Formats: sequence, structure tokens, C-alpha cells
Amino acid sequence: MPTANPTDILDLLTEFPHAAGAFAEMRRYVKLVSQFADFPSAQATVRMKAELNRTSDPVREGELKYEIEVAEQDARNTVPRIVWGSILVATYATYETGVKNVLIHWSRNVPGALGFDCKRTGQFLKTATAYAANEVGIALFPSAELKAVVLELKSLRDSFAHAAGQMPSRRTELHSSIDKSCARGYPIVVEDNNWIAPPRAVAFYLLKAERAYKSFSDAVLERYMLRMGVAT
Repeated sequence: MPTANPTDILDLLTEFPHAAGAFAEMRRYVKLVSQFADFPSAQATVRMKAELNRTSDPVREGELKYEIEVAEQDARNTVPRIVWGSILVATYATYETGVKNVLIHWSRNVPGALGFDCKRTGQFLKTATAYAANEVGIALFPSAELKAVVLELKSLRDSFAHAAGQMPSRRTELHSSIDKSCARGYPIVVEDNNWIAPPRAVAFYLLKAERAYKSFSDAVLERYMLRMGVAT
């Protein structure tokens, strides 16, 4: 019969890996970036337009007009694509690392548990799903909806990490992810054959990834406490 020794409970809770801090940092970073991401390009455009109004050199006037056009293009497409794409990569990495740490902790601390190892590139979710089901006895995802969203996030992550957000020529999971974002009302747009995620879409994926991780982590922790002979 499991006991409820407060010291045992505290020790197990303290040792159990938690990713709440990492997700909180991501939320703060997204908020900060959303406030200031446009600032450098906007300031550069203001300075160049001011110089354009003062110059009487036709050569310099032509250069400034081109530079302004480039800066405005960067503000519309290049900067958002790179900034928000990078944040989606970091969001998925936060989710995957959190799940991995939970499963590694289980495998190293629960008596008789098999080791958790996922060295095959691109196979983490498949391996984690199997391990969670076979070793822990729970599902990796608490709902089909959260599973679908995390898979969308992974397709965006893979696209940006491996192809810098360039759209593939044939239809893939990436196209489905973009279609679903449009249906939600904060569409991921495609410009010059590259997708660009708006801040609202990034916030959506971050919050859903955090929810998926937390639901899984809480379920594992409950099983972990029972397997270690401690009831909360």
C-alpha cells in the first residue's frame, strides 16, 4: 500500500523534470519580439526617407529609393519569416526536450523500466508515443486535437530547419498545416514561395504545445509517484 510521507513526496516532485520555466521564457520572448520585431526596419526606413527629402544628388536619390524599397520588403516578408519561423523551431524544441526529459527520468528511476533512446532523426514522436504507451501506460497526447496541432508544428519546424521555410513543389503535410491555419483565422501566408507565420499563429502553436506537454507531464508524474510507492 503506497504511503503518503510528505518528505518522500517532496523529494520525488523536486527531482521530476519540469519544463514550465522553459515555456514561460518562450511566452515572454514571443511577447517581446512581437513588440519590437518591426522596429529596426521601421527606423531605417524613416532615416532613409528623411535623407531622401534632403538630398539633391540624383544618384544618391536613386540609391535611397532602392534601399527604402528593400527595407520595406524586409519589414513585410524577410524579417517576419526569419523571426517567427525561428521561434516556431524553438517552440517545437521546447516541447520535444520537455517530453524527452520526462521519459528519460522515468527510464532511469522507475525500477525495471526500459531505457528511452531516440537517436533516429525525425522519429522522436513515434518513439515517444510507443514508449509512453508500452512503458508508462499512457498516451503521449491527451487528445486528437492536440496531437494534430503538435504534428502541424513539427511540419513547420522541419520546413524551416531544413528548407528555410521554402514551399516544396509537391503537396506535403506542410500544405495541410498552412490550410488549417487559414481555417483558424490567423493564416500562414506564402510569399515568393516561402511561408510566413503571423504572431497570432506562433502564439497559438506555443500555447498548444505547452498544453500538450503539461498534460503529458502531469499524467507521467502521477504514474511515477505510484510506481515509486508514493501516493499524493
